[in-house]
Amino acid sequence: MEFGIILIAPLVAALIPLVVRKSRGMIEAGTLIAIILEVIGVLRLGLDVASGKTVALSSYLALDALGTLFAGVVALVGCVAAVYAIGYLREETKQGNIGMSRVRQFYLLFNLFLFSMFAAVMTTNLVLMWIAIEATTLSTVFLISFYGRPNTIEAAWKFLIINSVALLLGFLGTLLFVSTAGNAAIDPQILKIAFVLVIIGFGTKTGFVPLHTWLPDAHGMAPAPISSLLSGALLNVSLYALLRFKMLIDPVVGEYFSRSLFLTFGILSVVVAAFLIFNQRNYKRLLAYSSIEHMGIMALGFATGGAAIGVALLHMIYHAITKSLLFLASGTIVLKYKTSKIAGVHALSRVLPLTFPLFFFGLLSITGVPPFGIFYTEFSILAFLMADNPVIAGVMLFSLTLVFVGVVKHITSMMSGERPDTVTSGEFNAWTIVPIGFLALLLLALSVSVPSIIDTLLSGAAQQLDL
Repeated sequence: MEFGIILIAPLVAALIPLVVRKSRGMIEAGTLIAIILEVIGVLRLGLDVASGKTVALSSYLALDALGTLFAGVVALVGCVAAVYAIGYLREETKQGNIGMSRVRQFYLLFNLFLFSMFAAVMTTNLVLMWIAIEATTLSTVFLISFYGRPNTIEAAWKFLIINSVALLLGFLGTLLFVSTAGNAAIDPQILKIAFVLVIIGFGTKTGFVPLHTWLPDAHGMAPAPISSLLSGALLNVSLYALLRFKMLIDPVVGEYFSRSLFLTFGILSVVVAAFLIFNQRNYKRLLAYSSIEHMGIMALGFATGGAAIGVALLHMIYHAITKSLLFLASGTIVLKYKTSKIAGVHALSRVLPLTFPLFFFGLLSITGVPPFGIFYTEFSILAFLMADNPVIAGVMLFSLTLVFVGVVKHITSMMSGERPDTVTSGEFNAWTIVPIGFLALLLLALSVSVPSIIDTLLSGAAQQLDL
């Protein structure tokens, strides 16, 4: 029953904007009800998985500990983004930036996006997983070009072309994996070639350097609720696909091959993103490069293996919450200042007295400042790396320091100065404040203590991956 709710609810919600032409409230309510049902469904399945029950609807739909963690992240980020989107789109309409047709388009594609991500982490079939992840490309490309401006259209085309070509390579790798299934005499070289194709294909969508070139434009140009989903959910879903293939190849060719690839892409992502963050002039692109950095940190955790795997999965949860908080807060800042350039934002603490402390709270978390959970996960991975590869650990430590200095420099600039004459002080509405505040409280709570159900799922997922 839960599987049906999770997959059918977003499809029904996507149909409402097609049928209802003028009732904005009905469209918003349909999406809210759907995402609440999806959250409840994932929670119920998560309890079953944590208790050791077999959770499967068919040979094609099932959830284990790893899939449940990623489904939970999609549900959480999707729910908060849906709530925030109500206030965000109402303000966009009030300012004359969009009309009702754009609102209907948003909710149609928003729900299809959620459906695709849930399908990707709930299917046991590799080809269906690839189809679902490709479907996320088709649904989000129109959301990236949502405003119809030349720069948003360019970002959407870039997103579509780069990801479609990459996923085509990923599909070839997927077919090679499928063709070797059940083969008693598997050629390890074929699987190595297949995994390289897969990591190029899905690694592009994960945002690994040097495959990341689409990401800053897409995250920077999309509406804030979609940016939060791209960073907090979609990157993780693509990483989930890579982990599934890693579980298939490691028993055959050994862990060293996949670990070396994860290590290479991981350290490249962390280092390149750190320098780009330090020199960044656009705060939404800064957050996008921060996503690249943290996907790299997760890759380093998975490359290290052992206890670092569970820490990397916990880092994924902390990052999803924090980055969603930051992108949603950045959406409010863009609405207020009409720019995403750091140089165009001044006196932020006085203009947005509620949004600013939440934004600052998120920045402290994302840079790994104690007592936030990312401090624990980053430096745990750093400690594991120090024992295994001290040179890589030293490079990572330097990069983390550079990111911290860069973020402090940028937020100081946004806090200082005089309020622009064209900007009025004050928040927009409760819809744009409550979701961000909820994420901040959740992040703080999880930083202090991880609930037993999440801890159980983390342990189960780590055992699956540490073959």
